Amino acid sequence: MHSLLLLSLLLSLITPPATKPRREFKYGDVTTGRATFSYDGRLVLVSGKNARVAVFHGRTAMLVREFRGHRHPIGDLASWPDRDTVVSGDASGLLLFWGTKTARQIGQAQVPGEVLAVRPQPGGPLVAVLTKRGVWLVDMKSGRQQSLATALAGRVPTVLTFNQWGTHLAIGFADGGLAVRDVRTQRQEQVSLFKTPVCALSFRSDTLMAVAGTPVLGIWRPSAPGSIQLQPVSGAVLSITQQGQGVVLGLVSGKLIRYEPDTSQEEIIGLTKVAIRGLTLHPSEPLVLATYATGIPKTWLLSLSTEPVQ
Repeated sequence: MHSLLLLSLLLSLITPPATKPRREFKYGDVTTGRATFSYDGRLVLVSGKNARVAVFHGRTAMLVREFRGHRHPIGDLASWPDRDTVVSGDASGLLLFWGTKTARQIGQAQVPGEVLAVRPQPGGPLVAVLTKRGVWLVDMKSGRQQSLATALAGRVPTVLTFNQWGTHLAIGFADGGLAVRDVRTQRQEQVSLFKTPVCALSFRSDTLMAVAGTPVLGIWRPSAPGSIQLQPVSGAVLSITQQGQGVVLGLVSGKLIRYEPDTSQEEIIGLTKVAIRGLTLHPSEPLVLATYATGIPKTWLLSLSTEPVQ
């Protein structure tokens, strides 16, 4: 009996319960900073109010270095999925490209307006940038930039993302609509999905998943007209990321759930009392990184059966 109790205690120390985060990444007085994994998942990057980016060891949550290239508040940051390069953008429109291993700058570009979101192109040199003045495609190697003003057609963009191959860019709008643009041919498909602003997007193969702060998951396959689905979920959703054949949803209530669109099954994997505004999936382990409307970025286990090794 004593042996069983001891084993239970040891397991509880190794693997936290689903309602407790695996790690928290506190950086100074940051309570609303952006956060993402490095390309290999070993590091967690957190932007601060001091225009710096903290680089943490993902497993221990220990601060290992800082990136100090910006002079203005950072609006967003993201890693290329296939190489050690990060892009961060600030309130002046400055984009900086740098590596996590050295925290040294390797390039820069300038776009009009305050940077709200950045999304690197998988397998390519482009970064899609959402600013208060529109959407831009920037080539990190040459610095060349292309405005997508014509593609927006006067609509207000709110969110964007590339598909997993980097061939198509999806844009969500304040009017609840979606557009998917072929990067090479510039052909664009559009659909009206919600009545509220789109707040997060995620691709699953050739299917686009979207949420708009309501208890609904929007599903659309641009290559198949009439393929729109609106599936009800258990709460208003602010953030989404694709995971296997399912998705992970961050709710306004602070609940983190794994959802299977094919079966409509839900599983709670995390619980806080603060709205979850961003999710990033670990590239190889069953972990998801969440950022909040207020609060410290946290990682959560997607599976309690295996402790990930970083």
